[in-house]
Amino acid sequence: MAWKQLEIDKVHLALIVTGGFITIFCYTSRIIRERLLVGEATLGSVVGLIFGPHAANLINPKSWGNVEYVTIELCRMVINVRVFASGVELPAAYFQQHFSSIFMMLSMIMIFGWLISAGFAYALFPNITFLGSLLVAGCITSTDPVLSSLIVGEGAIAKRIPQRIRALLIAESGCNDGMAVPFLYFALKLLTVKPSNHAGRDWVLLIVLYECAFGIFFGCLLGIFLAKLLKWFEKLKFIDANSYYSLSFAIPLMCSGIGTIIGIDDLLLSFFTGVMLAWDNVFVDNMSECYVPSFIDQTFNLLFFTYFGSIIPWEKFNWPQMELPVWRLIVFTILILFFRRIPAVFLCKPVIQDIQTWKEALFVGHFGPIGVCAVYMAFVATSMLTPDEIESLVYKSTDEFFILHELLWPIVCFVILSSIIVHGFSVPVLIYGEKLKSLFSRQKFYDPATEVDEKSIKPSETKES
Repeated sequence: MAWKQLEIDKVHLALIVTGGFITIFCYTSRIIRERLLVGEATLGSVVGLIFGPHAANLINPKSWGNVEYVTIELCRMVINVRVFASGVELPAAYFQQHFSSIFMMLSMIMIFGWLISAGFAYALFPNITFLGSLLVAGCITSTDPVLSSLIVGEGAIAKRIPQRIRALLIAESGCNDGMAVPFLYFALKLLTVKPSNHAGRDWVLLIVLYECAFGIFFGCLLGIFLAKLLKWFEKLKFIDANSYYSLSFAIPLMCSGIGTIIGIDDLLLSFFTGVMLAWDNVFVDNMSECYVPSFIDQTFNLLFFTYFGSIIPWEKFNWPQMELPVWRLIVFTILILFFRRIPAVFLCKPVIQDIQTWKEALFVGHFGPIGVCAVYMAFVATSMLTPDEIESLVYKSTDEFFILHELLWPIVCFVILSSIIVHGFSVPVLIYGEKLKSLFSRQKFYDPATEVDEKSIKPSETKES
């Protein structure tokens, strides 16, 4: 009989793996980030794959209980912290000065990406209806703030990005996570609410006006209130420097709870709370150059993407029974990466003031990574495509709900995985490409006739020099 103290628990094994991985990453972070130029998302996903249920089986979230609930709440926490950080990182009064650029990115670019993605999904996946394709597209419409922060944050590539482009990408990635909710629920309401006119009414009143519009309004009010409260307590000398770092973690968690309880978009609530809190830069001025403690960002990224690597449904990436061969996923992903954003940004470039050159338009169009928010949207959607969430007569009238429930996550997950690889390795490709370009330019302009032979220089000339 084994000693009870030595019994192995699966959660404890997961803690050993994740804790050990983060420790090793911290010990070698300079080599990984500055020399290998590998981000937390790529590395975390690989570790999750290695130690997940498809390999070592030391991290198996399915054995922990309700995977959908755990994933949704983990995503919610990570995204809220990151979008709040995005709001705080923006320059003072950014939305007032750059409203037209942000409006175009959050309207025309998102609508185009949503519709073109839905068209590709409808054409490539025979078991998915048009409404189902709109649902798939709604999951991948937003730009992920976590992956974007690895590009426009403090890395090597961020120093090469103009400040106006960097601010534009931060604002877009922070705001459009919450703005993706209407795109997701447009299809969900039409699928699950009958008759259709009731679905349209619910979408306009509950989703657009209450969840999103009121979420933005409430976030602005909360941010203004917290900013005034902060100034008052600062005058009273009640706050020390370290508390500002704690606030950057505590406020988005509070926003997440408030938004969930009163039924508004907590992502928009967190983002606009951060925007208004840092509107006059008082909050930012009391912190160092890194507005959100980098260890929080780094730890969350490593933990989440390790978790993500362990829930990837590899066995469903080639699923003949559901007419989901891997080649369809590959073609769909390639089309998404090339046509979801780039054509729209090129078309709207003349009216987006912050994008001044076609090269910048290509950069902005390319760097629209799909990540944590897509995981969140996919699991929210699948959780609502069950008999418990849909009227019995509506659910039994068609197989569409079951098919969507089974296919949605594999399709979205494959796109996320591809985006992590493509956008994760875009940074080293750009940096090493610049190095090769400068090397070739030096060789091109190198003239051997101008080279001075060191042996031909006399000792006396060397001394004189």
